[in-house]
Amino acid sequence: MKTSWTVATLFAVALGVVGMAPAIGQVKGQDFKIPRTKDGKPNFSGVWAGPAFLHPDPPGDFNAPAPQLDHLDGSRLPPLTELGKKEFLRKHTGIEALDNPFSACINEELIGVIMSPYSQEWVMAPNFILIRNEYVNNPHRVIWMDGRAHSNDVEPTHFGESIGHWEGDTLVIDTTGIQAGVLDEHGHISSDDRPGGGVRFNTDQLHVIERISWTGPRRVKYEITTIDPPYYTQPWTSDLKMTLQPTWQLLQMVCEENNRCQNGTCKPPEQ
Repeated sequence: MKTSWTVATLFAVALGVVGMAPAIGQVKGQDFKIPRTKDGKPNFSGVWAGPAFLHPDPPGDFNAPAPQLDHLDGSRLPPLTELGKKEFLRKHTGIEALDNPFSACINEELIGVIMSPYSQEWVMAPNFILIRNEYVNNPHRVIWMDGRAHSNDVEPTHFGESIGHWEGDTLVIDTTGIQAGVLDEHGHISSDDRPGGGVRFNTDQLHVIERISWTGPRRVKYEITTIDPPYYTQPWTSDLKMTLQPTWQLLQMVCEENNRCQNGTCKPPEQ
């Protein structure tokens, strides 16, 4: 029988075991020192402007990241399979729940949430990492760090099953068990009449590998590799970044509250 964990339980455990005064370690060739947890691992705890933000240099309170809608790097998309040529990129149907699930207050798949223009909070503990998202009703994600293998009978979900490990000072997160659906925000910001426009989809064989490592003060490199053999012939990697924002706090987001744009039809605001 699998143990059920609530967000409150995970959050309380993480705060109790990590602490907020990490040890430090040197990044080769720089004066910056990597924040570390009590057990010596790189510490990514805090509120972040995620990979979809514009990240000006140098990071600072008066040079804050700007939110934007973004998607995986299409210039690096590998050749598609025959099935991928038919099904990976599809024209908009006009049904918002299919073309842009967020507009219908439906949680997006993993990549869509990672690439959202909203902040995310990371809380680290020895055996798991908890990621709290501001996007689409504040969903949470758990990355297990206890050495377990992927489940043989995992039921596909929006976020799948995420298991992490360390390769030196790089956190590697391996996720499988993601249900078929809209891959990212490409369909939200592209139209069918433009070259390469349309809605990107993934199959339930999608395999996501994230690699996160500190590169300097408040800044991490965030590499996302997607593997979806039915649709493309090689792994697809996008090089991104995140910026730590110590003064930010996650806000509550209730998608249905004051929602004037249900199913793509917007009503004027009430006077």
